[in-house]
Amino acid sequence: MLKNIFLLISALFISLAGIAFADDFANISLISAKKYLGNAKQKLNIEILYPYLPNESFDNNPTNTFNDVIEDALQQEVTSFKEMAKENKGEARRPTANALNIDYNSAIIKPSHHAVISVRFNIEGYVSGMAHPYHYHQALNYDLENAKTLALDDLFSNQTNYLQVISQYCQDELNKKLVSVDRTMIQTGTAPKSDNYKNWNLLPNGLLITFDAAQVAPSVYGTQTVLIPYQFLKPLVSKEAPIASCTIHPRKCRSDLLSGGFLESAIETGHRGFDPRLS
Repeated sequence: MLKNIFLLISALFISLAGIAFADDFANISLISAKKYLGNAKQKLNIEILYPYLPNESFDNNPTNTFNDVIEDALQQEVTSFKEMAKENKGEARRPTANALNIDYNSAIIKPSHHAVISVRFNIEGYVSGMAHPYHYHQALNYDLENAKTLALDDLFSNQTNYLQVISQYCQDELNKKLVSVDRTMIQTGTAPKSDNYKNWNLLPNGLLITFDAAQVAPSVYGTQTVLIPYQFLKPLVSKEAPIASCTIHPRKCRSDLLSGGFLESAIETGHRGFDPRLS
């Protein structure tokens, strides 16, 4: 009898904890913040638009950790840019201003008892003396429940050759899309190597892979993306992964897009729209 009562109380506690978790994460929203780090003397012009998670969004959860991770990532980009500008200072015949511009796309999904913030930074820079500006992306996927940055390996079972499957899917999609591009370039850029898939994001409707310019096609074709539906990934995804429930009940992930961006690949979900300010 006492054992049954204990089990009942434990089940009730777990249930209430789940409700509390859901309430804590019910009103998560990102806001955009701006930084200007110009230095006229050094001919530096740096402008950054980045996501910030306000502490008042929910209680008793590690919002500062997410903000710190974002801050660290941006600081690395700024430091790298300043070092390039310093190294190239004597290379330019007619020194001009060095410019770095960073903005982002974002999505928040809430599968099961998780809340995942997915961010893709768009980074454009020009260093005096360069023939052309440079452009690339950096992705970050953050699990709020466990307060950690997710790696692609965290999503898939160890018993699956997930990278090979993703590689083949991306290759097939890009072959259909880029009909006039050399097949060899697509094959090389989508080969099942971790570095080819460093830019991935979790969207409400699937896993988005971003290929930077010149990775799978000549630079003139720009950035290429492939969206892999969660249901396609179902046999590969680990049962412990934050997106496990997305592969079983996709609507649970599509029902709560709480911040915008990724408008080119996201779909209208339920009665919610997207925030164009973050696109």
